[in-house]
Amino acid sequence: MQPFAPINGINQQLSPIQSLTQQGTSSVSEPQDQKLSFGNIMATQLMGANDVMNASGEQTNKLITGQIKNPHDVAISGQKAGIMLKLTTTICSRVSSACTTLFQMQI
Repeated sequence: MQPFAPINGINQQLSPIQSLTQQGTSSVSEPQDQKLSFGNIMATQLMGANDVMNASGEQTNKLITGQIKNPHDVAISGQKAGIMLKLTTTICSRVSSACTTLFQMQI
């Protein structure tokens, strides 16, 4: 497993969206594939972060029971899970702040 596989997945999923914006506004009015919706992209990334956190917890439990002999791998997975959690909470905070700003705009 690559150390930053969920983060690299964000770039892979954003490339179809960037190609849509480069094509112009004519493709925006057409029905889009459900795979390109913001909700689906966020859900996929949140599931990736959840998988990393669960894997870290499993490795910690295996270290406690003695099934894993190398504590460095457990520490690396713990740090990776911490970074993913911080990234996820930052993204959620920014989206929430953007929604609040949009709701407060006067038309």
